[in-house]
Amino acid sequence: MTSIAPLLTFPNLAPGAFSALKLAQADAGSPVEPPRKQARTSSLGANASRLLSTGGPKRIGIKNASFQLDPKRVPDKSDDPDRRLLCSALQTLLRPRSLTDPSPLPPIPSYRTLALTCEKLVAIQRAGEEVYSDVQGELGRMVRLVATELGEERHGNGTRATGVEWLAELVQRWEIFDKNLGIVRSFLLHVDQTYVLHQAPDKLPVRELGRQIFKDKILLHSDFQAKIQGGIADFLTQERASPEAKTEHRALFKPLSHILLTLDLYDLLLRPYLSSTTLYYIAFPDRVPHATPEEALAYLELADAKVTEEVHRAQEVLQLGGGTDGVRRAVEEGMLGSGLMSELSKLVLPKLLEERALVQLKLVHALTGRLSSLASLRVQFTAALGARVAGIISPNPPSGEADERMIGDLLALRKFADKLTREAFGEEPEDPTAERVWRNCVLDAFEKGFAGRVKKPAEMIAKYIDQAMRKGQRSASDEEFNRLLNEALGLYRFTKDRDVFREYYIRALAKRLLLQKSASDDFELNVLKILIDHDKFFEKGHGMFSDLALSRDMMGEWKNLRADRGDDEETLTVMVLQHSNWPTYSLGQVILPKQMEYSLSSFVRFYKSKHAQRKLDWGHSLGTVTLTGRFDAGAKELSVSLYQAVVLLLFEDGGSMNFQDIKEATGIEDKELRRTLQSLALGRKRVLTKVPHGKDVDDGDVFEYNAKFTDKNRRLHINSIQQAETAEESKQIEEHIEEDRTHALDAAIVRIMKARKRLGNNKLTEEVIIAVRAHFVPQPAQIKKQIESLIEREYITRSDGDRNTFEYVA
Repeated sequence: MTSIAPLLTFPNLAPGAFSALKLAQADAGSPVEPPRKQARTSSLGANASRLLSTGGPKRIGIKNASFQLDPKRVPDKSDDPDRRLLCSALQTLLRPRSLTDPSPLPPIPSYRTLALTCEKLVAIQRAGEEVYSDVQGELGRMVRLVATELGEERHGNGTRATGVEWLAELVQRWEIFDKNLGIVRSFLLHVDQTYVLHQAPDKLPVRELGRQIFKDKILLHSDFQAKIQGGIADFLTQERASPEAKTEHRALFKPLSHILLTLDLYDLLLRPYLSSTTLYYIAFPDRVPHATPEEALAYLELADAKVTEEVHRAQEVLQLGGGTDGVRRAVEEGMLGSGLMSELSKLVLPKLLEERALVQLKLVHALTGRLSSLASLRVQFTAALGARVAGIISPNPPSGEADERMIGDLLALRKFADKLTREAFGEEPEDPTAERVWRNCVLDAFEKGFAGRVKKPAEMIAKYIDQAMRKGQRSASDEEFNRLLNEALGLYRFTKDRDVFREYYIRALAKRLLLQKSASDDFELNVLKILIDHDKFFEKGHGMFSDLALSRDMMGEWKNLRADRGDDEETLTVMVLQHSNWPTYSLGQVILPKQMEYSLSSFVRFYKSKHAQRKLDWGHSLGTVTLTGRFDAGAKELSVSLYQAVVLLLFEDGGSMNFQDIKEATGIEDKELRRTLQSLALGRKRVLTKVPHGKDVDDGDVFEYNAKFTDKNRRLHINSIQQAETAEESKQIEEHIEEDRTHALDAAIVRIMKARKRLGNNKLTEEVIIAVRAHFVPQPAQIKKQIESLIEREYITRSDGDRNTFEYVA
């Protein structure tokens, strides 16, 4: 018999399905049983169904043949029409065509036919490996054809596609390829589910295989990567040429990003995008030295605008959030890197602080924080703010008006600096201590600024508080007024001349209390409490309040006594003060009218009856009087100083008097009298007239009562020039402060030498500074001068062996 086994194809539904198949030879006694049909139980076609049997191995008889079937024998693809059919379908679907070709694809069998053919080959004939190899080979060939097309892609006019247009071709080629690859995968499902899943788990499913081949042959090829980079650079060039409008190519990057994300090649987009951005801004046309703060600020604002522009573009073009951070860094590094940001911030900070430009300062902080450490900005900020403070404290050129504005300007600057650290600089999520660090920078800056001028800042702080206390809170609430006072006292901590502040403050407090010009005793006591926490010397302020309280009680007792005796009602009010609690004032000499003299004598007798051993010194320079002045326009109630009252009472009957007559009648010291007459005849409220007219009071001037004086108010206060601080008084205060400092240095040196017995010059100077720095910081020359003085007075002596060493003299 002739063997026909090579001509047969047997179904193989499961391993061993035909393992027991044997060929039998027909004989007369054993006829071959024909195969029986059974109902279809699977998705196989009719031919496969007819070959199924109901039970175990079946015997097939073939006449005139004798052979053994090899179940592993699989025909070659050229001999297998089913494999050829699948390969032909793959070629038809995946072969690249011209993107402008509108003709339909060549006809192919139905997808069901292709799927059943695949199932037959893989599931029945167990030819999965061969089919997979066919698919892999066809995919490779088709992708190479796509690569060839991409390499030769041309415009309609025949020119080769480049730049962003080539990216568009790439995207279109991929979308067509991947779409058809999905179709291929649908009818090759048994390759994935039967062969790859169960027999070759190390192999890629069909769609992933096609994508991997596309990735390897095209996207990882160096020529195509260069085209991708060129396309991205071309896109960015077009975009930056018209930053106000979006180019039509932005829509291209969403599918491009999807392709690269799908193939795990997103860096092919991100890296060249960031690289192109970095190179562009490193060579940015305006990246040149900036000579003025205005130019530097304009460049920083331009950089911020460019960051915003690029980030907005990246948010739309790049699909990963991390890309925008990289773009931001690329722009900032390109425009402001290599130390340029530090140079620009140093240049603009003084101007921005002067203009209180919160928004621009916040920008400087944000840019510096993203580019480098903020440590350098803190140093620059401290220096710039310190210079601003110094400029307010030591104006150039110096002027009295600038000194008057000093504390108000410092408080405004401090308020702005605190707002800046709270709302702009302190917002550093990665550093919860940032706000505290920036507040310390503000404190350091103010301390450095205050060090630029001695004494005057402390004096002006005291005067500012004095003015606030005299004006009162007005429409401000208690909380607001207290905050104002606390802010002013906050500047007190920055001055090293605390003894100067103390001297001026205590003198001003005394005047406010004696002249009853204070806004509120409660506010005065609150301020005293704060000051006492810093310096116990301020406790003498409580002594002032105690003296006034005792004086009020004493006056009440005296007036009650007079009332009991039936004496006339007394309008005199006396404040009995202890010298130790109050500043030293010039008592002043004056000849009082008889009625005033009588009232004072009456009180002295009452006081002596209670304190016989005490002596009263009258401080007439601080006395005040309330008079009634009758003018043609009506009566006015005048609040004046005692000196002003004594002069006005000379004109009670009208008439006129010259300067010399007034001086003789009042006994007031010459300079004081001239200032008093100036306030009455040359000030805003001229209740006297002077002949001849002039701004000064001369010996020959004549004064007379001004009956024609008018004012819309009934109660008037005539400011006394005597009450205002004069240059002479300031000089006296300065001398008093220097005298106190001399005594403090002497005491500190003697105390230290008594304890140490022997000490070198440098060490002694250091310890003296430490001893007195709570009140003032002496210069080494001052200490040296006092050491020499103590040597002359034989408190200390120089060592015999070393003139720079001192010894205590017991």
